[in-house]
Amino acid sequence: MADAKRGMKNILKGNKAMMKTDVYRDKVLACWLGKCLGGNLGMLYEGCEGPLDLKHDAVQKVSMPNDDLELQMLWLWLIEKHGATLRSGDFAHAWDKWYQADYDEYGVARWNIRRGLKPPLTGLHNNWFTDGMGAVIRSEIWACLFPGKPDLAAAFAREDACVDHAGDGVWAEVFLAAAGSHAFVSGDLEKVIDEGLVRIPGNSRVTQVVRFVGELWQRKIPVGLAREEILKKFGSHNFTDVCMNLGFIMLGLWYGQGEFEKSVLIAVNCGMDADCTAATTAAMLGILLGSKGISASWRNSVDDNLVYSSFLKELPLPQTIDEAVERTFVMAERLSGLPPDKPLDNTTPVITHDNINDDRQWFIVCSFLGEDFSVDPEIIKQAQAEPSRFPKNLVTFSGIHMDLSPFIEHGGDTLYLLTWLEAERDMQAQLMTCVGKTGITAWLDGRMIVNYHGRRKAVPALHRVEGGAVVPVEFRAGRRHLLKIRLLFCCKPLMLSVALADEQSRYLDGIKFCVKC
Repeated sequence: MADAKRGMKNILKGNKAMMKTDVYRDKVLACWLGKCLGGNLGMLYEGCEGPLDLKHDAVQKVSMPNDDLELQMLWLWLIEKHGATLRSGDFAHAWDKWYQADYDEYGVARWNIRRGLKPPLTGLHNNWFTDGMGAVIRSEIWACLFPGKPDLAAAFAREDACVDHAGDGVWAEVFLAAAGSHAFVSGDLEKVIDEGLVRIPGNSRVTQVVRFVGELWQRKIPVGLAREEILKKFGSHNFTDVCMNLGFIMLGLWYGQGEFEKSVLIAVNCGMDADCTAATTAAMLGILLGSKGISASWRNSVDDNLVYSSFLKELPLPQTIDEAVERTFVMAERLSGLPPDKPLDNTTPVITHDNINDDRQWFIVCSFLGEDFSVDPEIIKQAQAEPSRFPKNLVTFSGIHMDLSPFIEHGGDTLYLLTWLEAERDMQAQLMTCVGKTGITAWLDGRMIVNYHGRRKAVPALHRVEGGAVVPVEFRAGRRHLLKIRLLFCCKPLMLSVALADEQSRYLDGIKFCVKC
């Protein structure tokens, strides 16, 4: 390892700034240590709206598996295997083979990958969570591997993020990867932020929220009021929304004034995706300040051992923080010969929805406000026997999310939807119906299975659905199962999500949604 350490003196070769091995090593150590500390601090409060009132002693003494860190250790091993040729297709293969998490954007991306889709379509199609936090929390590995080379850090971050995100979900990781890369050679937070912003679209919401928080700081708006302003402008009912949570990260960085503990506590106490905001803030401060910026009491709050989800334990991932640092060193040296400002070759092509066929057929009827919704309209009764008699009511959607706004004629109307489900084999499944803002009732083969009228905003996630329900269902091969859905008091805009999953919440194939005699 001594030779590797000597070689690290050349890690910024070709850049104006040069960094000593011990300085680089210390910043990487502080980055991974900060990631562990922040994750342990915020883990138990993930999803809490806030504001919270956590103190230093809230850091959990026992580490728990956290995707914020374990995915980056998986990516470290992956780039050890592929080197500079690592691209989005390799990430997609890794998601499918090794990372068995199926919540939110992770689950949609894994489903798309299993069906043969390629990035960036894997992060776009059927994905309500394109702007989730799942990619931005993976930015530090690229900053650490490409210190002082923000273009390369940004390029690899994009290859990573587009597998399970699109739009702002991608730009957030690109921004923080480039900013973190520059933080290795600059202690000026404003310049670090600018280096990240110049590598993403100026009209993106990521850019808007980053600049907005900087303006709040310049205006000396008190931190509590600043949090409220972020929520007013970028707040979301989905606690994993990336722009809202990135706003909290920036709040911690600006208002913490370069103090590690103050910065991390500001971020985590904003609530929402608390483990991610705390871990990301702490990791960035680790790069900026090095280990000397983390007090001994904080450093001693976690041990050196890394904890992984059970499905990763057989892989040769770093087992300690020190091992993660050493392996990051070695890979950064291997990659140090890449031109710092040359875009990656073989970048991911743009792919449209035209490349896939994910059609689902539905029969849709609008019943006017004031009509008796306790009795099915006559057309629904007739359509259940012979839907082809009403061709104007037959609609095809591509995927599980359906925009029903065009079918609402007046505010308050009732919408009825019919489809027949045909399974390739006998199966037990879970059916998710999610709409939000309106009442939803669903029947399968004449039996009521959903009757939800909570009017909560929609979050179509199998493990935490809001604005609907997830219920167990059973299908028989060779049988056509009639699914009928009624939506009460509809208003525009209106989106309905209908998805099927197995008992482990993995999206299911092998079931047709069709309307025929």
